[in-house]
Amino acid sequence: MRRLAILALVLAVAGCGSQYERSRSWLEWFVGWNKVGSSSDYWLVKRSFGVDDPIGLMFGYQSDLDGCLEIAQLLNRRYPTANYTCKPAN
Repeated sequence: MRRLAILALVLAVAGCGSQYERSRSWLEWFVGWNKVGSSSDYWLVKRSFGVDDPIGLMFGYQSDLDGCLEIAQLLNRRYPTANYTCKPAN
């Protein structure tokens, strides 16, 4: 529970404009070392201009990869010009 509270705080801070990159780097580091649940967590990633941008963190599913892939497939169908995929977070 404590980890989820810390994660929620980090996500709130990550939205504060000028420190976005530093907060994002810290969040990626934190998630890399703190798995939630029994399966590995996954980033939902949008590929834009050759750069992978993590746009969501999938955790809490019995299989986080399956949950992430399902969401990525739905987004790819909804937005055919975009490229959504999943990458391991930890």
